[in-house]
Amino acid sequence: MPYKPGYKTTELLVTALVIGGQLIAALTSNLKPEWAAFGTSAAAGLYALSRGLTKLGTPTIIPAAPTTVQTPPAA
Repeated sequence: MPYKPGYKTTELLVTALVIGGQLIAALTSNLKPEWAAFGTSAAAGLYALSRGLTKLGTPTIIPAAPTTVQTPPAA
């Protein structure tokens, strides 16, 4: 089964929400900027790892060479 492109997955949505939440928390002083940077890096790294593992188990699909069908001459 072929894998979905990254922008069509729930993983991307969750990662974007986590990063957005950390940014908002850092801007409102509810989270130290160092921890926001660490959390953002961890979320992005885990997303990349997740996508890599998804692609690892998926075989590359190579299209078959085009073939031509010749019809026998009319008798």
